[in-house]
Amino acid sequence: MQAVTKHAAAAAVLGVILFSCAAADAAVLTIPFGNEYTSGITPAGAAPWLTATFDDHGTAGSVTLTLNARLAGASEFVTRVLFNLDPALDPARLTFSAPTKIGTFADAVVETGANAFSAGGGSRFDLQLTFDSSPPANRFGATESVTYTLGGIATLTANSFAFTSTGGSVSLPASAHIQGVGIAGANSSWVTVPEPGAAALLLLGASAAVARRPRR
Repeated sequence: MQAVTKHAAAAAVLGVILFSCAAADAAVLTIPFGNEYTSGITPAGAAPWLTATFDDHGTAGSVTLTLNARLAGASEFVTRVLFNLDPALDPARLTFSAPTKIGTFADAVVETGANAFSAGGGSRFDLQLTFDSSPPANRFGATESVTYTLGGIATLTANSFAFTSTGGSVSLPASAHIQGVGIAGANSSWVTVPEPGAAALLLLGASAAVARRPRR
């Protein structure tokens, strides 16, 4: 295990990002959404309630993003997922393939823009996926999953998404909004990576680039 660098310190304080090396020079970035940070009302079942995996398969310029829902509550569903991009890169240049899905949910609306999207707590992000909230058959929940291939930037790797948000009271590696939570599904939860102590920041064979994104 490599030592956590000072550039990774901001994200280490906030939670857990898992880097692994599937092959020489290949990086996989896994983000487990296992900490509710706004209302104190958590989704049902064991955390994480959603995971995101960025995999560059050892080649710069193309990254697969897979979202796996792990929602135990019958009424629970994901409405928004937000990520950060290396501030040296232009999120407007990102391209997305048609999604490959397991489930019956409607396709998400994908949007990009530097610090353009706000999550719970006021943190701002560069990439937002918005899932349908009505009717129920269109919702992204239970154990459904979706995969996209991201491109458009020649230097893009999994590590390009290992940056924290601007604005708000804390800097977050990623954020997701889950609705239909709690008694009668009347509440919602903003979730991010687990708190320190739940697990450690692991840098396994990858060149980690987790850093505090500069405020603009």
